[in-house]
Amino acid sequence: AFSSCFNLQTVNFSEDISSISIEEGAFNQCEALTAFTLPDNTSSIGANALCNCTNLASVTWKDTVYNDKYAFNSAVKTAGIAAGDVWI
Repeated sequence: AFSSCFNLQTVNFSEDISSISIEEGAFNQCEALTAFTLPDNTSSIGANALCNCTNLASVTWKDTVYNDKYAFNSAVKTAGIAAGDVWI
């Protein structure tokens, strides 16, 4: 969807959407992305969804999310993950 959008810095999701699933590779190589906040209605984060987001410093979500074990692959600056229940 947004793979290789090298200048993408922020992503905002509408709370009006009934369910959000971040698909495999959706934000792969979004190198300028620094923070990623998922709304309460997020159900899953796919493989390599945030892969190679080399400046990603924080990821936040509140509710239960199924998280593929490679969702944050090579997101080297990911130091802060504030999460609700996480299923890997």
